[in-house]
Amino acid sequence: MRYLLFPQEERQLLSHLHDELGLKLLASKLAPGGVARIDPEPLQQVTDDLPYSTVVERKPPAVPPHEFVFWCSDLGPIQILANAEPPGDAAEKVSLQLAQEATDQWRDIIDFRTTPVIIWSRPNWHRKDRSCIVSGRLRSMTVKVKDYPPEMRRLYSRIDRWLRKPAVKVNPFRHCRNSPIPEPRNLNPFWICAWPEAKAWIDQGGETWPWDG
Repeated sequence: MRYLLFPQEERQLLSHLHDELGLKLLASKLAPGGVARIDPEPLQQVTDDLPYSTVVERKPPAVPPHEFVFWCSDLGPIQILANAEPPGDAAEKVSLQLAQEATDQWRDIIDFRTTPVIIWSRPNWHRKDRSCIVSGRLRSMTVKVKDYPPEMRRLYSRIDRWLRKPAVKVNPFRHCRNSPIPEPRNLNPFWICAWPEAKAWIDQGGETWPWDG
């Protein structure tokens, strides 16, 4: 499920993750020697505007951030690529190769296959005039959900349920004037859970892009 929250609503989410659940916001995806840098003030990182999609802005800007990564420290330690198991499939091989090409510090990159994390990928503007928006996503470890440790699966489900409580389910195709394809019969991959402020924006004519990019 995808979620649409505006910045003030995102602050409620980050407060829930940090203050109520005790998760730790990572200040960097690098952890030299397995020691992560923690941001003690997650709410200060939520900008008053959402980022632009990389479709609009090819180089992801430093500010505002596109995602927030929380370490679930009670569920396991930080793991880095230097200590990672060899890639298990083609996708993991490509991911490792990209990391190696991106930085000389690739060995210190946190391994999200084995580190328990919750990731909030923020909604982002699909057009520069801010008339169309791409929904956010709640994500976790970069393995299939069925392969999560049981405690991680329970925590993820708990946060997912919390996100749904104040939300209204929205069909994005009904609010997208320039969809390149007709509305599909199976909407399960496309539904959006919109929080009140975001839903009010949609009701006032805001457009929702049905895809992630």
